[in-house]
Amino acid sequence: WQANTRLLPEPDSEESFCARAASMTFEEDENSAAWIVAQTRLGEESVNVIPLERVDDHTCRLPDGDVLDLRKPAARDMQLRLLRRSLRVSRYEAVQAIKLSGAKLPALFRESALLKGYVPLWLNDGQAQLPATKGTLTLSLDPRLGLVIAKTHVDAEAAV
Repeated sequence: WQANTRLLPEPDSEESFCARAASMTFEEDENSAAWIVAQTRLGEESVNVIPLERVDDHTCRLPDGDVLDLRKPAARDMQLRLLRRSLRVSRYEAVQAIKLSGAKLPALFRESALLKGYVPLWLNDGQAQLPATKGTLTLSLDPRLGLVIAKTHVDAEAAV
């Protein structure tokens, strides 16, 4: 069935091709399972994040100082404000670390219609420290460079 929704109809001299093609729909959502399945093997896995400064288990702070309750969905204007802060991360190690660090999504992301498919990138003092293979990834926001990802390697001999 899904393959048929992506195929163009066969030409029919009695019916306008444009009318039939216009009636076909396929909603492309980069976060949906259909999109992920449709990607080629050359495409990198990525994750959409919204960097937020964590205050405590129930609140976060935006750069302008507004405090946001994580236990309930946000109003549409707030969702749009958050989406303007969103970033797509495609560096493999960072994607894996973000996916592993993301426990249960707060209601803000689960129940806000526009935020579904996004995950919070929890910052503490402007940085997120995530465990990675043989080290730690530090993600921080730079006003000129955007999201900066640095890896600190752990010396195996020093760790013993």
